[in-house]
Amino acid sequence: MSRVRFEGVAKEYGPVVALQPLDLDIREGEFLTLLGPSGCGKTTTLRLIAGLITPTRGRLYLGDDEVSLLPPEKRNVGMVFQDYALFPHMTIRDNIAFGLVERGGLDKAAIGRRVSELLELVSLPGVEARYPSQLSGGQQQRIAVARAVAFAPKVLLLDEPLGALDLKLRESMQVELRRIQQELSITTVAVTHDQTEAMNMSDRIAIMNHGVLEQIGTADEIYDRPKTRYVADFVGQISFLPARVSARDGEWTVVESMGRTRRGRGDATATLGRDVALALRPERLRVVADGTVPAGNDSLSGTVTGVRFIGSRHIVTVDAGDGVLVVAEMSRNEPPCDPGTRATVCWNPADAIVLAQ
Repeated sequence: MSRVRFEGVAKEYGPVVALQPLDLDIREGEFLTLLGPSGCGKTTTLRLIAGLITPTRGRLYLGDDEVSLLPPEKRNVGMVFQDYALFPHMTIRDNIAFGLVERGGLDKAAIGRRVSELLELVSLPGVEARYPSQLSGGQQQRIAVARAVAFAPKVLLLDEPLGALDLKLRESMQVELRRIQQELSITTVAVTHDQTEAMNMSDRIAIMNHGVLEQIGTADEIYDRPKTRYVADFVGQISFLPARVSARDGEWTVVESMGRTRRGRGDATATLGRDVALALRPERLRVVADGTVPAGNDSLSGTVTGVRFIGSRHIVTVDAGDGVLVVAEMSRNEPPCDPGTRATVCWNPADAIVLAQ
């Protein structure tokens, strides 16, 4: 395994900038996911590591070796594609063994032992003689991983590896992929636009936006302490109240918002008079129909415009006026709110996040 390091790496296609100068250090043995919508630069970053494209400028390292201009076959990198790219005319044994045979250096018996080891690793012993078409999507995905790590690559790259699977199978394969990665202790870089997938599998997540790295951190850091409005909005459900900074009070940022003085955390650099947003996660909110606000809580009143039941909880939307909609989660055991009724949304000020507009 090996760390991956970007030093001012950028990629341009004529006037089109696919990746702004990027400084990124992927730790040895960690699972890092590049997360973002289409066109954000995450696939470009992955292809740069693989050597499928070369940087316009900057330096890229695998371990201590600069590989900026090195061709893919010289990088010792394994890759799993969204469509798995298994050879349909080859048996599972021959698919997994393909890279070992091409590289040479192992006899037939050694290759057979390696294939058996990998099938045990991916929990599919005994399928050597089958063909890809005889396996399910999830099984094919695991065979693709086995093939990618057969020759002990320095880095494993996963390009939307679960995108072709249905939801239930995708959830189980997230656990399986993470297990395999941890057993191998291999540095892994994945690309996805699925935030749940990223949060379930990753040691750290890198949020990309128009070729720029917006934030990198653990799932908890990204979710609870987003540094920008883009990150807060992209990861999870969130509501924004328009606000303006009026004071600083130690670790608190004091703002004027929706006709009241409120407090929140975050954006310690916000200057007085600056327009910001007060961001609220739905699970941190409580909806009360009688207007009784717990001591020390902040609040906002409005009209309930929608209630959705999603199994363990209700999702309640409240129109607070001036075009502001607040989304809150309620336990299914709490008194329900009916659309059209007045209600008060309340929260602990410590759960409010101040973000630059």
